[in-house]
Amino acid sequence: MIQRDSHPDYVRIGNEETDKLMQRAIQKAQATCPQFIEVLQHPKPEYQTLSFKMPFSVHSGGREHIWIVKPSWDGKQLSGTVGNDPVDTTEVQLGQIIHASTDPITDWMYVENNILHGGYTIRVLYHTNPPQTQKAMNKDLGFKIPEIDF
Repeated sequence: MIQRDSHPDYVRIGNEETDKLMQRAIQKAQATCPQFIEVLQHPKPEYQTLSFKMPFSVHSGGREHIWIVKPSWDGKQLSGTVGNDPVDTTEVQLGQIIHASTDPITDWMYVENNILHGGYTIRVLYHTNPPQTQKAMNKDLGFKIPEIDF
């Protein structure tokens, strides 16, 4: 279970098939990152919830993937603010401003007209959980999550 104060808790089912889907989601996000950069370069008023996800090291040797909000692109790198309380990493803290190349990005997203664009790891999380969890996610997130298309 992923638990953070003031954030909904969702279970990411950890089985081999879901892990493969999550890896494909990360690959899709990395391959389509130029689309996200384009959105940052040409923002529209209807774009909401723009953010990208990055991995940070944890003491156990793994990684914690954290959403970075209020993103911007300066032509060379992304910048943004750590958008949730880290659970296992001490590399960053909530509200910290970070700068990064696009190489480590593991997901990106924005919402336009109540529909999620990008958000490939969110799609996996949503579509691999039971209907009761999907219902809670729909209520908490407030936007339509497309099918897994990768």
